[in-house]
Amino acid sequence: TGGRYQFTDAFAVFSENTYDLFGVHKAFSAGYGAEYRFDNGLALSALYEVGRVKDPSGDFDRDAVSLGADYSDGERFEFSGRLEYRRDQGMIAGGPADTDTVAAIIAGSYDFSDASGLVFALDLARTRTTSGSLPSGDYARASIGYALRPIADDRLNLLGRYTFLHDMYGQQVDGAAAPGPVQTSHVFSLDATYELNQWWELGGKIGMRLGESAPDKTQPLARNNAYLGVLNARYHFMNEWDALGEARYLY
Repeated sequence: TGGRYQFTDAFAVFSENTYDLFGVHKAFSAGYGAEYRFDNGLALSALYEVGRVKDPSGDFDRDAVSLGADYSDGERFEFSGRLEYRRDQGMIAGGPADTDTVAAIIAGSYDFSDASGLVFALDLARTRTTSGSLPSGDYARASIGYALRPIADDRLNLLGRYTFLHDMYGQQVDGAAAPGPVQTSHVFSLDATYELNQWWELGGKIGMRLGESAPDKTQPLARNNAYLGVLNARYHFMNEWDALGEARYLY
């Protein structure tokens, strides 16, 4: 539940109350913010959040403040970013378990022309805690990609991407009870599709991961490279119906 009040065309304030009743972590939080939009397409915002999280291992009081920025020139360039500081204070096993987190997220795109463009993103997080039961760690994920679809002949589509991943938390995967491996990786990929005619479309992907990983932070990192190749063919034989055959190879 929440509300928003527009003082002027440029300035507004808002608030929101959020209840999470069904998740593993029961939570209530309230947020209060303000936003100002400039005539040149730039918007700045600030948000303060306060709440309580009921965790199976202990309850935490949460305070967070964040600053955000959005920009669009209305034609080729778009950008958004947010910086947040969050503090959780609580008890685990009868002892204090305070956690401080600084996080940032940036995303944007730039169109060189109607046929090609650049996309980029950056996620950063740093957590420090007083409890050995809670994870401290650093996380960084940066990616940049180039997309090409010639206007004169739009049968060809290309997307190349590079991603850098530094994960010292060990993200949980597929709901696993234990954290996943920590890693530092460089990932390169190239996707392509080509329409031969109105019935046939060919596609493929090549990917490469160069990096190091370990089951957890207590063990040394070891080389863990991977290579992927994908080939597929799609046949459009009826309205809204396609047949797809694909082969994959992972080394």
